[in-house]
Order: sequence, then structure tokens, then C-alpha cells
Amino acid sequence: MGDPSYSNTKEINLKILDDQITCQEISTIKISGRKKDWFSEKTKFWSQVANEVNSFFESEIKIEPRVLSNVWSLVMDEPISRVDIAVNVNAQFGELKNDSRRYNGSFYFRYQVFENDDVQDEIVITANLC
Repeated sequence: MGDPSYSNTKEINLKILDDQITCQEISTIKISGRKKDWFSEKTKFWSQVANEVNSFFESEIKIEPRVLSNVWSLVMDEPISRVDIAVNVNAQFGELKNDSRRYNGSFYFRYQVFENDDVQDEIVITANLC
């Protein structure tokens, strides 16, 4: 995370508002789901989100719906099951410091809460997809 042009990372920004997910990079993504579906690993909602994310990254990565649902439930303080996910406390201002390369090969999730275009809260989570 950080500056994609410097780190050669590829980023996708999903915006969650009410019960809908949209995407900054892919304007065709508009996925709605019932709030109770957001806390279940086996819903059509997370499968749709994972399919769109996987299409964006083409064959570079493959993320499972259960990882997305677990990340969401973790940032909402309602973890639903144990997967290889950890909150990264070394993140400051949305930038992950990975000088030791400990998190290489991981997927990074940045959860931000905005109010009046200002970031009010931020959590960075790493997930091992292997």
C-alpha cells in the first residue's frame, strides 16, 4: 500500500454506502446486498464482489468470498470465523510500512470512514490468500 506508482502495486477502491458497493476504478460495479448477508461467508453478495475484484486483477490474484466477508466482519468488530487475517498495527495514515517484507505476498485492505471528505477512522488489514 502507499503509492502504487512507487510500489508497483495495483489498487482497487470499493465504496460502501448504505447497502451498496460501488467501485472507483470500475464504474459498472454496483452490488447491493442485505446487511445480514454482509456477515455470512456463503452469500451471493460476497461471491459477486469477489468475482468483480478477481476480474479487475485478472489472473494476478484470486480472492475468495470468505476472505472478503471475514475482513468486513473483522472491521465491524464481529468476526465470523478464523481465516489467516491480521490487523496490521504498523499502518499509519493508511500507509503500510513493510520494510521487513513480512507482508510480501499478502493482500491489503484499508477501511476508511469519511465525514465531510475527511478521514475519521482508518484500519489496515493484511490477508494471506495462499
